[in-house]
Amino acid sequence: MKDGKTPSLQIQLKLLERHFNNGCTGLGFRALFEAPIRQTTSYLMLFERLQKAAEKDIPDAAPCVGEIVAAMQDFLDKTNEYKKQAEQLAATKEILRQIQQLPTDLGNPTLIGLHLGNDSFKVKTVKSGKVESIICACILTTKQLIVANKPPRKDGQSTYAFNIPVDTIMEVRKCEKTFALELIQNDGDRVTLECLKRSKDLLSLWKKLLDETKSLNLPNGWNSNGHRFQLITIPEGTKCTKCYQPLPSSVMQGYSCSHCSQTVHIHCFQLVGAARRGTAPALPTQHLAVAAYHKNVTRQRAHEILSNTQPGAYLIRDGKLGCKVLSLHTGNGKFEHISIEEEGGKVALGNKICWFDDLDKMVQFYADNNLSIHFSMIDCHLTVGMQARAVKRFLPRHATVDETV
Repeated sequence: MKDGKTPSLQIQLKLLERHFNNGCTGLGFRALFEAPIRQTTSYLMLFERLQKAAEKDIPDAAPCVGEIVAAMQDFLDKTNEYKKQAEQLAATKEILRQIQQLPTDLGNPTLIGLHLGNDSFKVKTVKSGKVESIICACILTTKQLIVANKPPRKDGQSTYAFNIPVDTIMEVRKCEKTFALELIQNDGDRVTLECLKRSKDLLSLWKKLLDETKSLNLPNGWNSNGHRFQLITIPEGTKCTKCYQPLPSSVMQGYSCSHCSQTVHIHCFQLVGAARRGTAPALPTQHLAVAAYHKNVTRQRAHEILSNTQPGAYLIRDGKLGCKVLSLHTGNGKFEHISIEEEGGKVALGNKICWFDDLDKMVQFYADNNLSIHFSMIDCHLTVGMQARAVKRFLPRHATVDETV
């Protein structure tokens, strides 16, 4: 002010409102959030001081300033989370760079998640009934446990051995007597990580990391209310369907539903309700396979039925060689047809990696787990079974629907 006096609090608030909420730009107080991060921090400190003064001198103005303070603090918290995840991404890239013979799909950090920890363990696996034990480097990310053989020399590079998707780990057991963690996968395979340093602290730390990562991949409610959520790296510019806020970079992690296509921040996940209207909720387990069974449907007809559906839509049909076939829409107009093998009263998909008591249990398993765990070229879950009585609306007008069982 010209007379050297500090303007009153009410005048300060009016000046701030005029500065941020001018009618020319229509930005309103959003200008605060679009400012560089250091300016935003300064603005937050200013508004916190104004809030304290308003609570004392102008109570009517205090709630308005308080709302701005809360919104800016939330914004800064999200920005700090982004910074943390950006650092994790850099660590992931550096560690993966040091591993030789890494599969192509594991070379992309956005597909395997963010680095959480790495250490050396004696890794025990069972192959063909034989127990193999070797000292390995174990790298844990938000989506994968990557195991690499240690180099013979200290200055050498590790070599990729195998990886375990975190969402296939059903249980993590800790054995303090042997200083080991036993990982039990959903296909029954078991892998043991034995601490070389026999450290209880390291054992507890990795037990905590694995349990937290399991919960991150399959949080409570991930498959409830007709949803089928999966942890993903959210593409840049994608807006959360709950808070409508875009993420600042492709680094951030979130959840995407294969049933209703909702994409949400991790911290918005618990706010998601029932699946959107018009989407198909999961069928009861006892009806998964029976309702999607079509008797005399050809490969071409299966394409027609599945052509206008979401990724993961499927049907089961009779194949030419006498076996049943799972026809699947994998996305972008592409389809896969996998034979269903039957032996000794059990069923399995063509590669015979995992056997099930019946078709329903097989379909339920691949609805809960991405097919990529057994088929490297397929990246989706089973989502909606195309019921024989309902396929007319998915067919071209000239097509007819075959009789079904």
